[in-house]
Amino acid sequence: MATPGSSIVFVSSLMGAAWGGSEELWSRTAANLARLGQKVYAELPNVANRPAHPRIAELRKAGVHVQWWPTPTVRGLVAGMIYDRAAIRAKLPSRDPDAWFKARLEKVRPSFVVFSSGNNDFPAGLTRHCRALNIPYALVAHAVYEYNWPGDERAAEMREYYEHAAAKYFVSRENREATRLMTGLEGKDFEVIRSPINVSREVNPPWPADDGVFRLAFVGRIEPGTKGCDLILRALATKAWKERPVELHFYGKGPAEKGAQRMAEMLGLKNCFFHGHVEEVAKIWRQNHLLVLPSRYEGLPL
Repeated sequence: MATPGSSIVFVSSLMGAAWGGSEELWSRTAANLARLGQKVYAELPNVANRPAHPRIAELRKAGVHVQWWPTPTVRGLVAGMIYDRAAIRAKLPSRDPDAWFKARLEKVRPSFVVFSSGNNDFPAGLTRHCRALNIPYALVAHAVYEYNWPGDERAAEMREYYEHAAAKYFVSRENREATRLMTGLEGKDFEVIRSPINVSREVNPPWPADDGVFRLAFVGRIEPGTKGCDLILRALATKAWKERPVELHFYGKGPAEKGAQRMAEMLGLKNCFFHGHVEEVAKIWRQNHLLVLPSRYEGLPL
């Protein structure tokens, strides 16, 4: 933790949604530090109605100073982050997209920077600015896309910012191992940490009623490409599983809800049920026996 009177900057690179699982760890940490009297800044991309999200209001209420990156576009990908170059040029004399962040660092002069990414790739230019200003930084990776294995040039860039980071965190052992192999680093200082969970650790639901049927619960975003919903449906469609007394219950919403339901019908599954988003997560475990989450590249669920 930084010394009293200093400041910490949290940088999130989430671009595709207003909020997500990757935002829970850094945001809760930032809010807790701010409540303890630490001066905390959050630098976030201004996308997907994010400024209006209730979690942003909670951060501000806790005392976190929220600052928005320039509005992103589909062009201008710079080391893992997207910027609207025209907007930056209008506000800054420099045409370098990284200049915005550099100006922020020089203004705030934090004692520490935490980069949080929805994958294991980080904005190389921003980490270089930290090193140029002798500001230590940490990297927090929330997933690894192994289908997007880096070529030599990107791998060298990744190696550079991982090697110079004061701390490197991953939310699963497999994510850590994949990153170690991608970067060619020994990874002795790569640490595995746990994301917060959205159920109280004091909850101790009774074992569901034993009526001869085992109920499996998929709790998460309905998006086969990432969450692997199709994998569990395909498994249940095999002869061995069709003969077993199981039910699969989906809890959550997502961009492929109709597609997942159609898939279950195409596979002839009569034991799959879709419940949509459920606020009381603890209730799920009073009704189901087992969590199944065949994610293709993520760490542990929240």
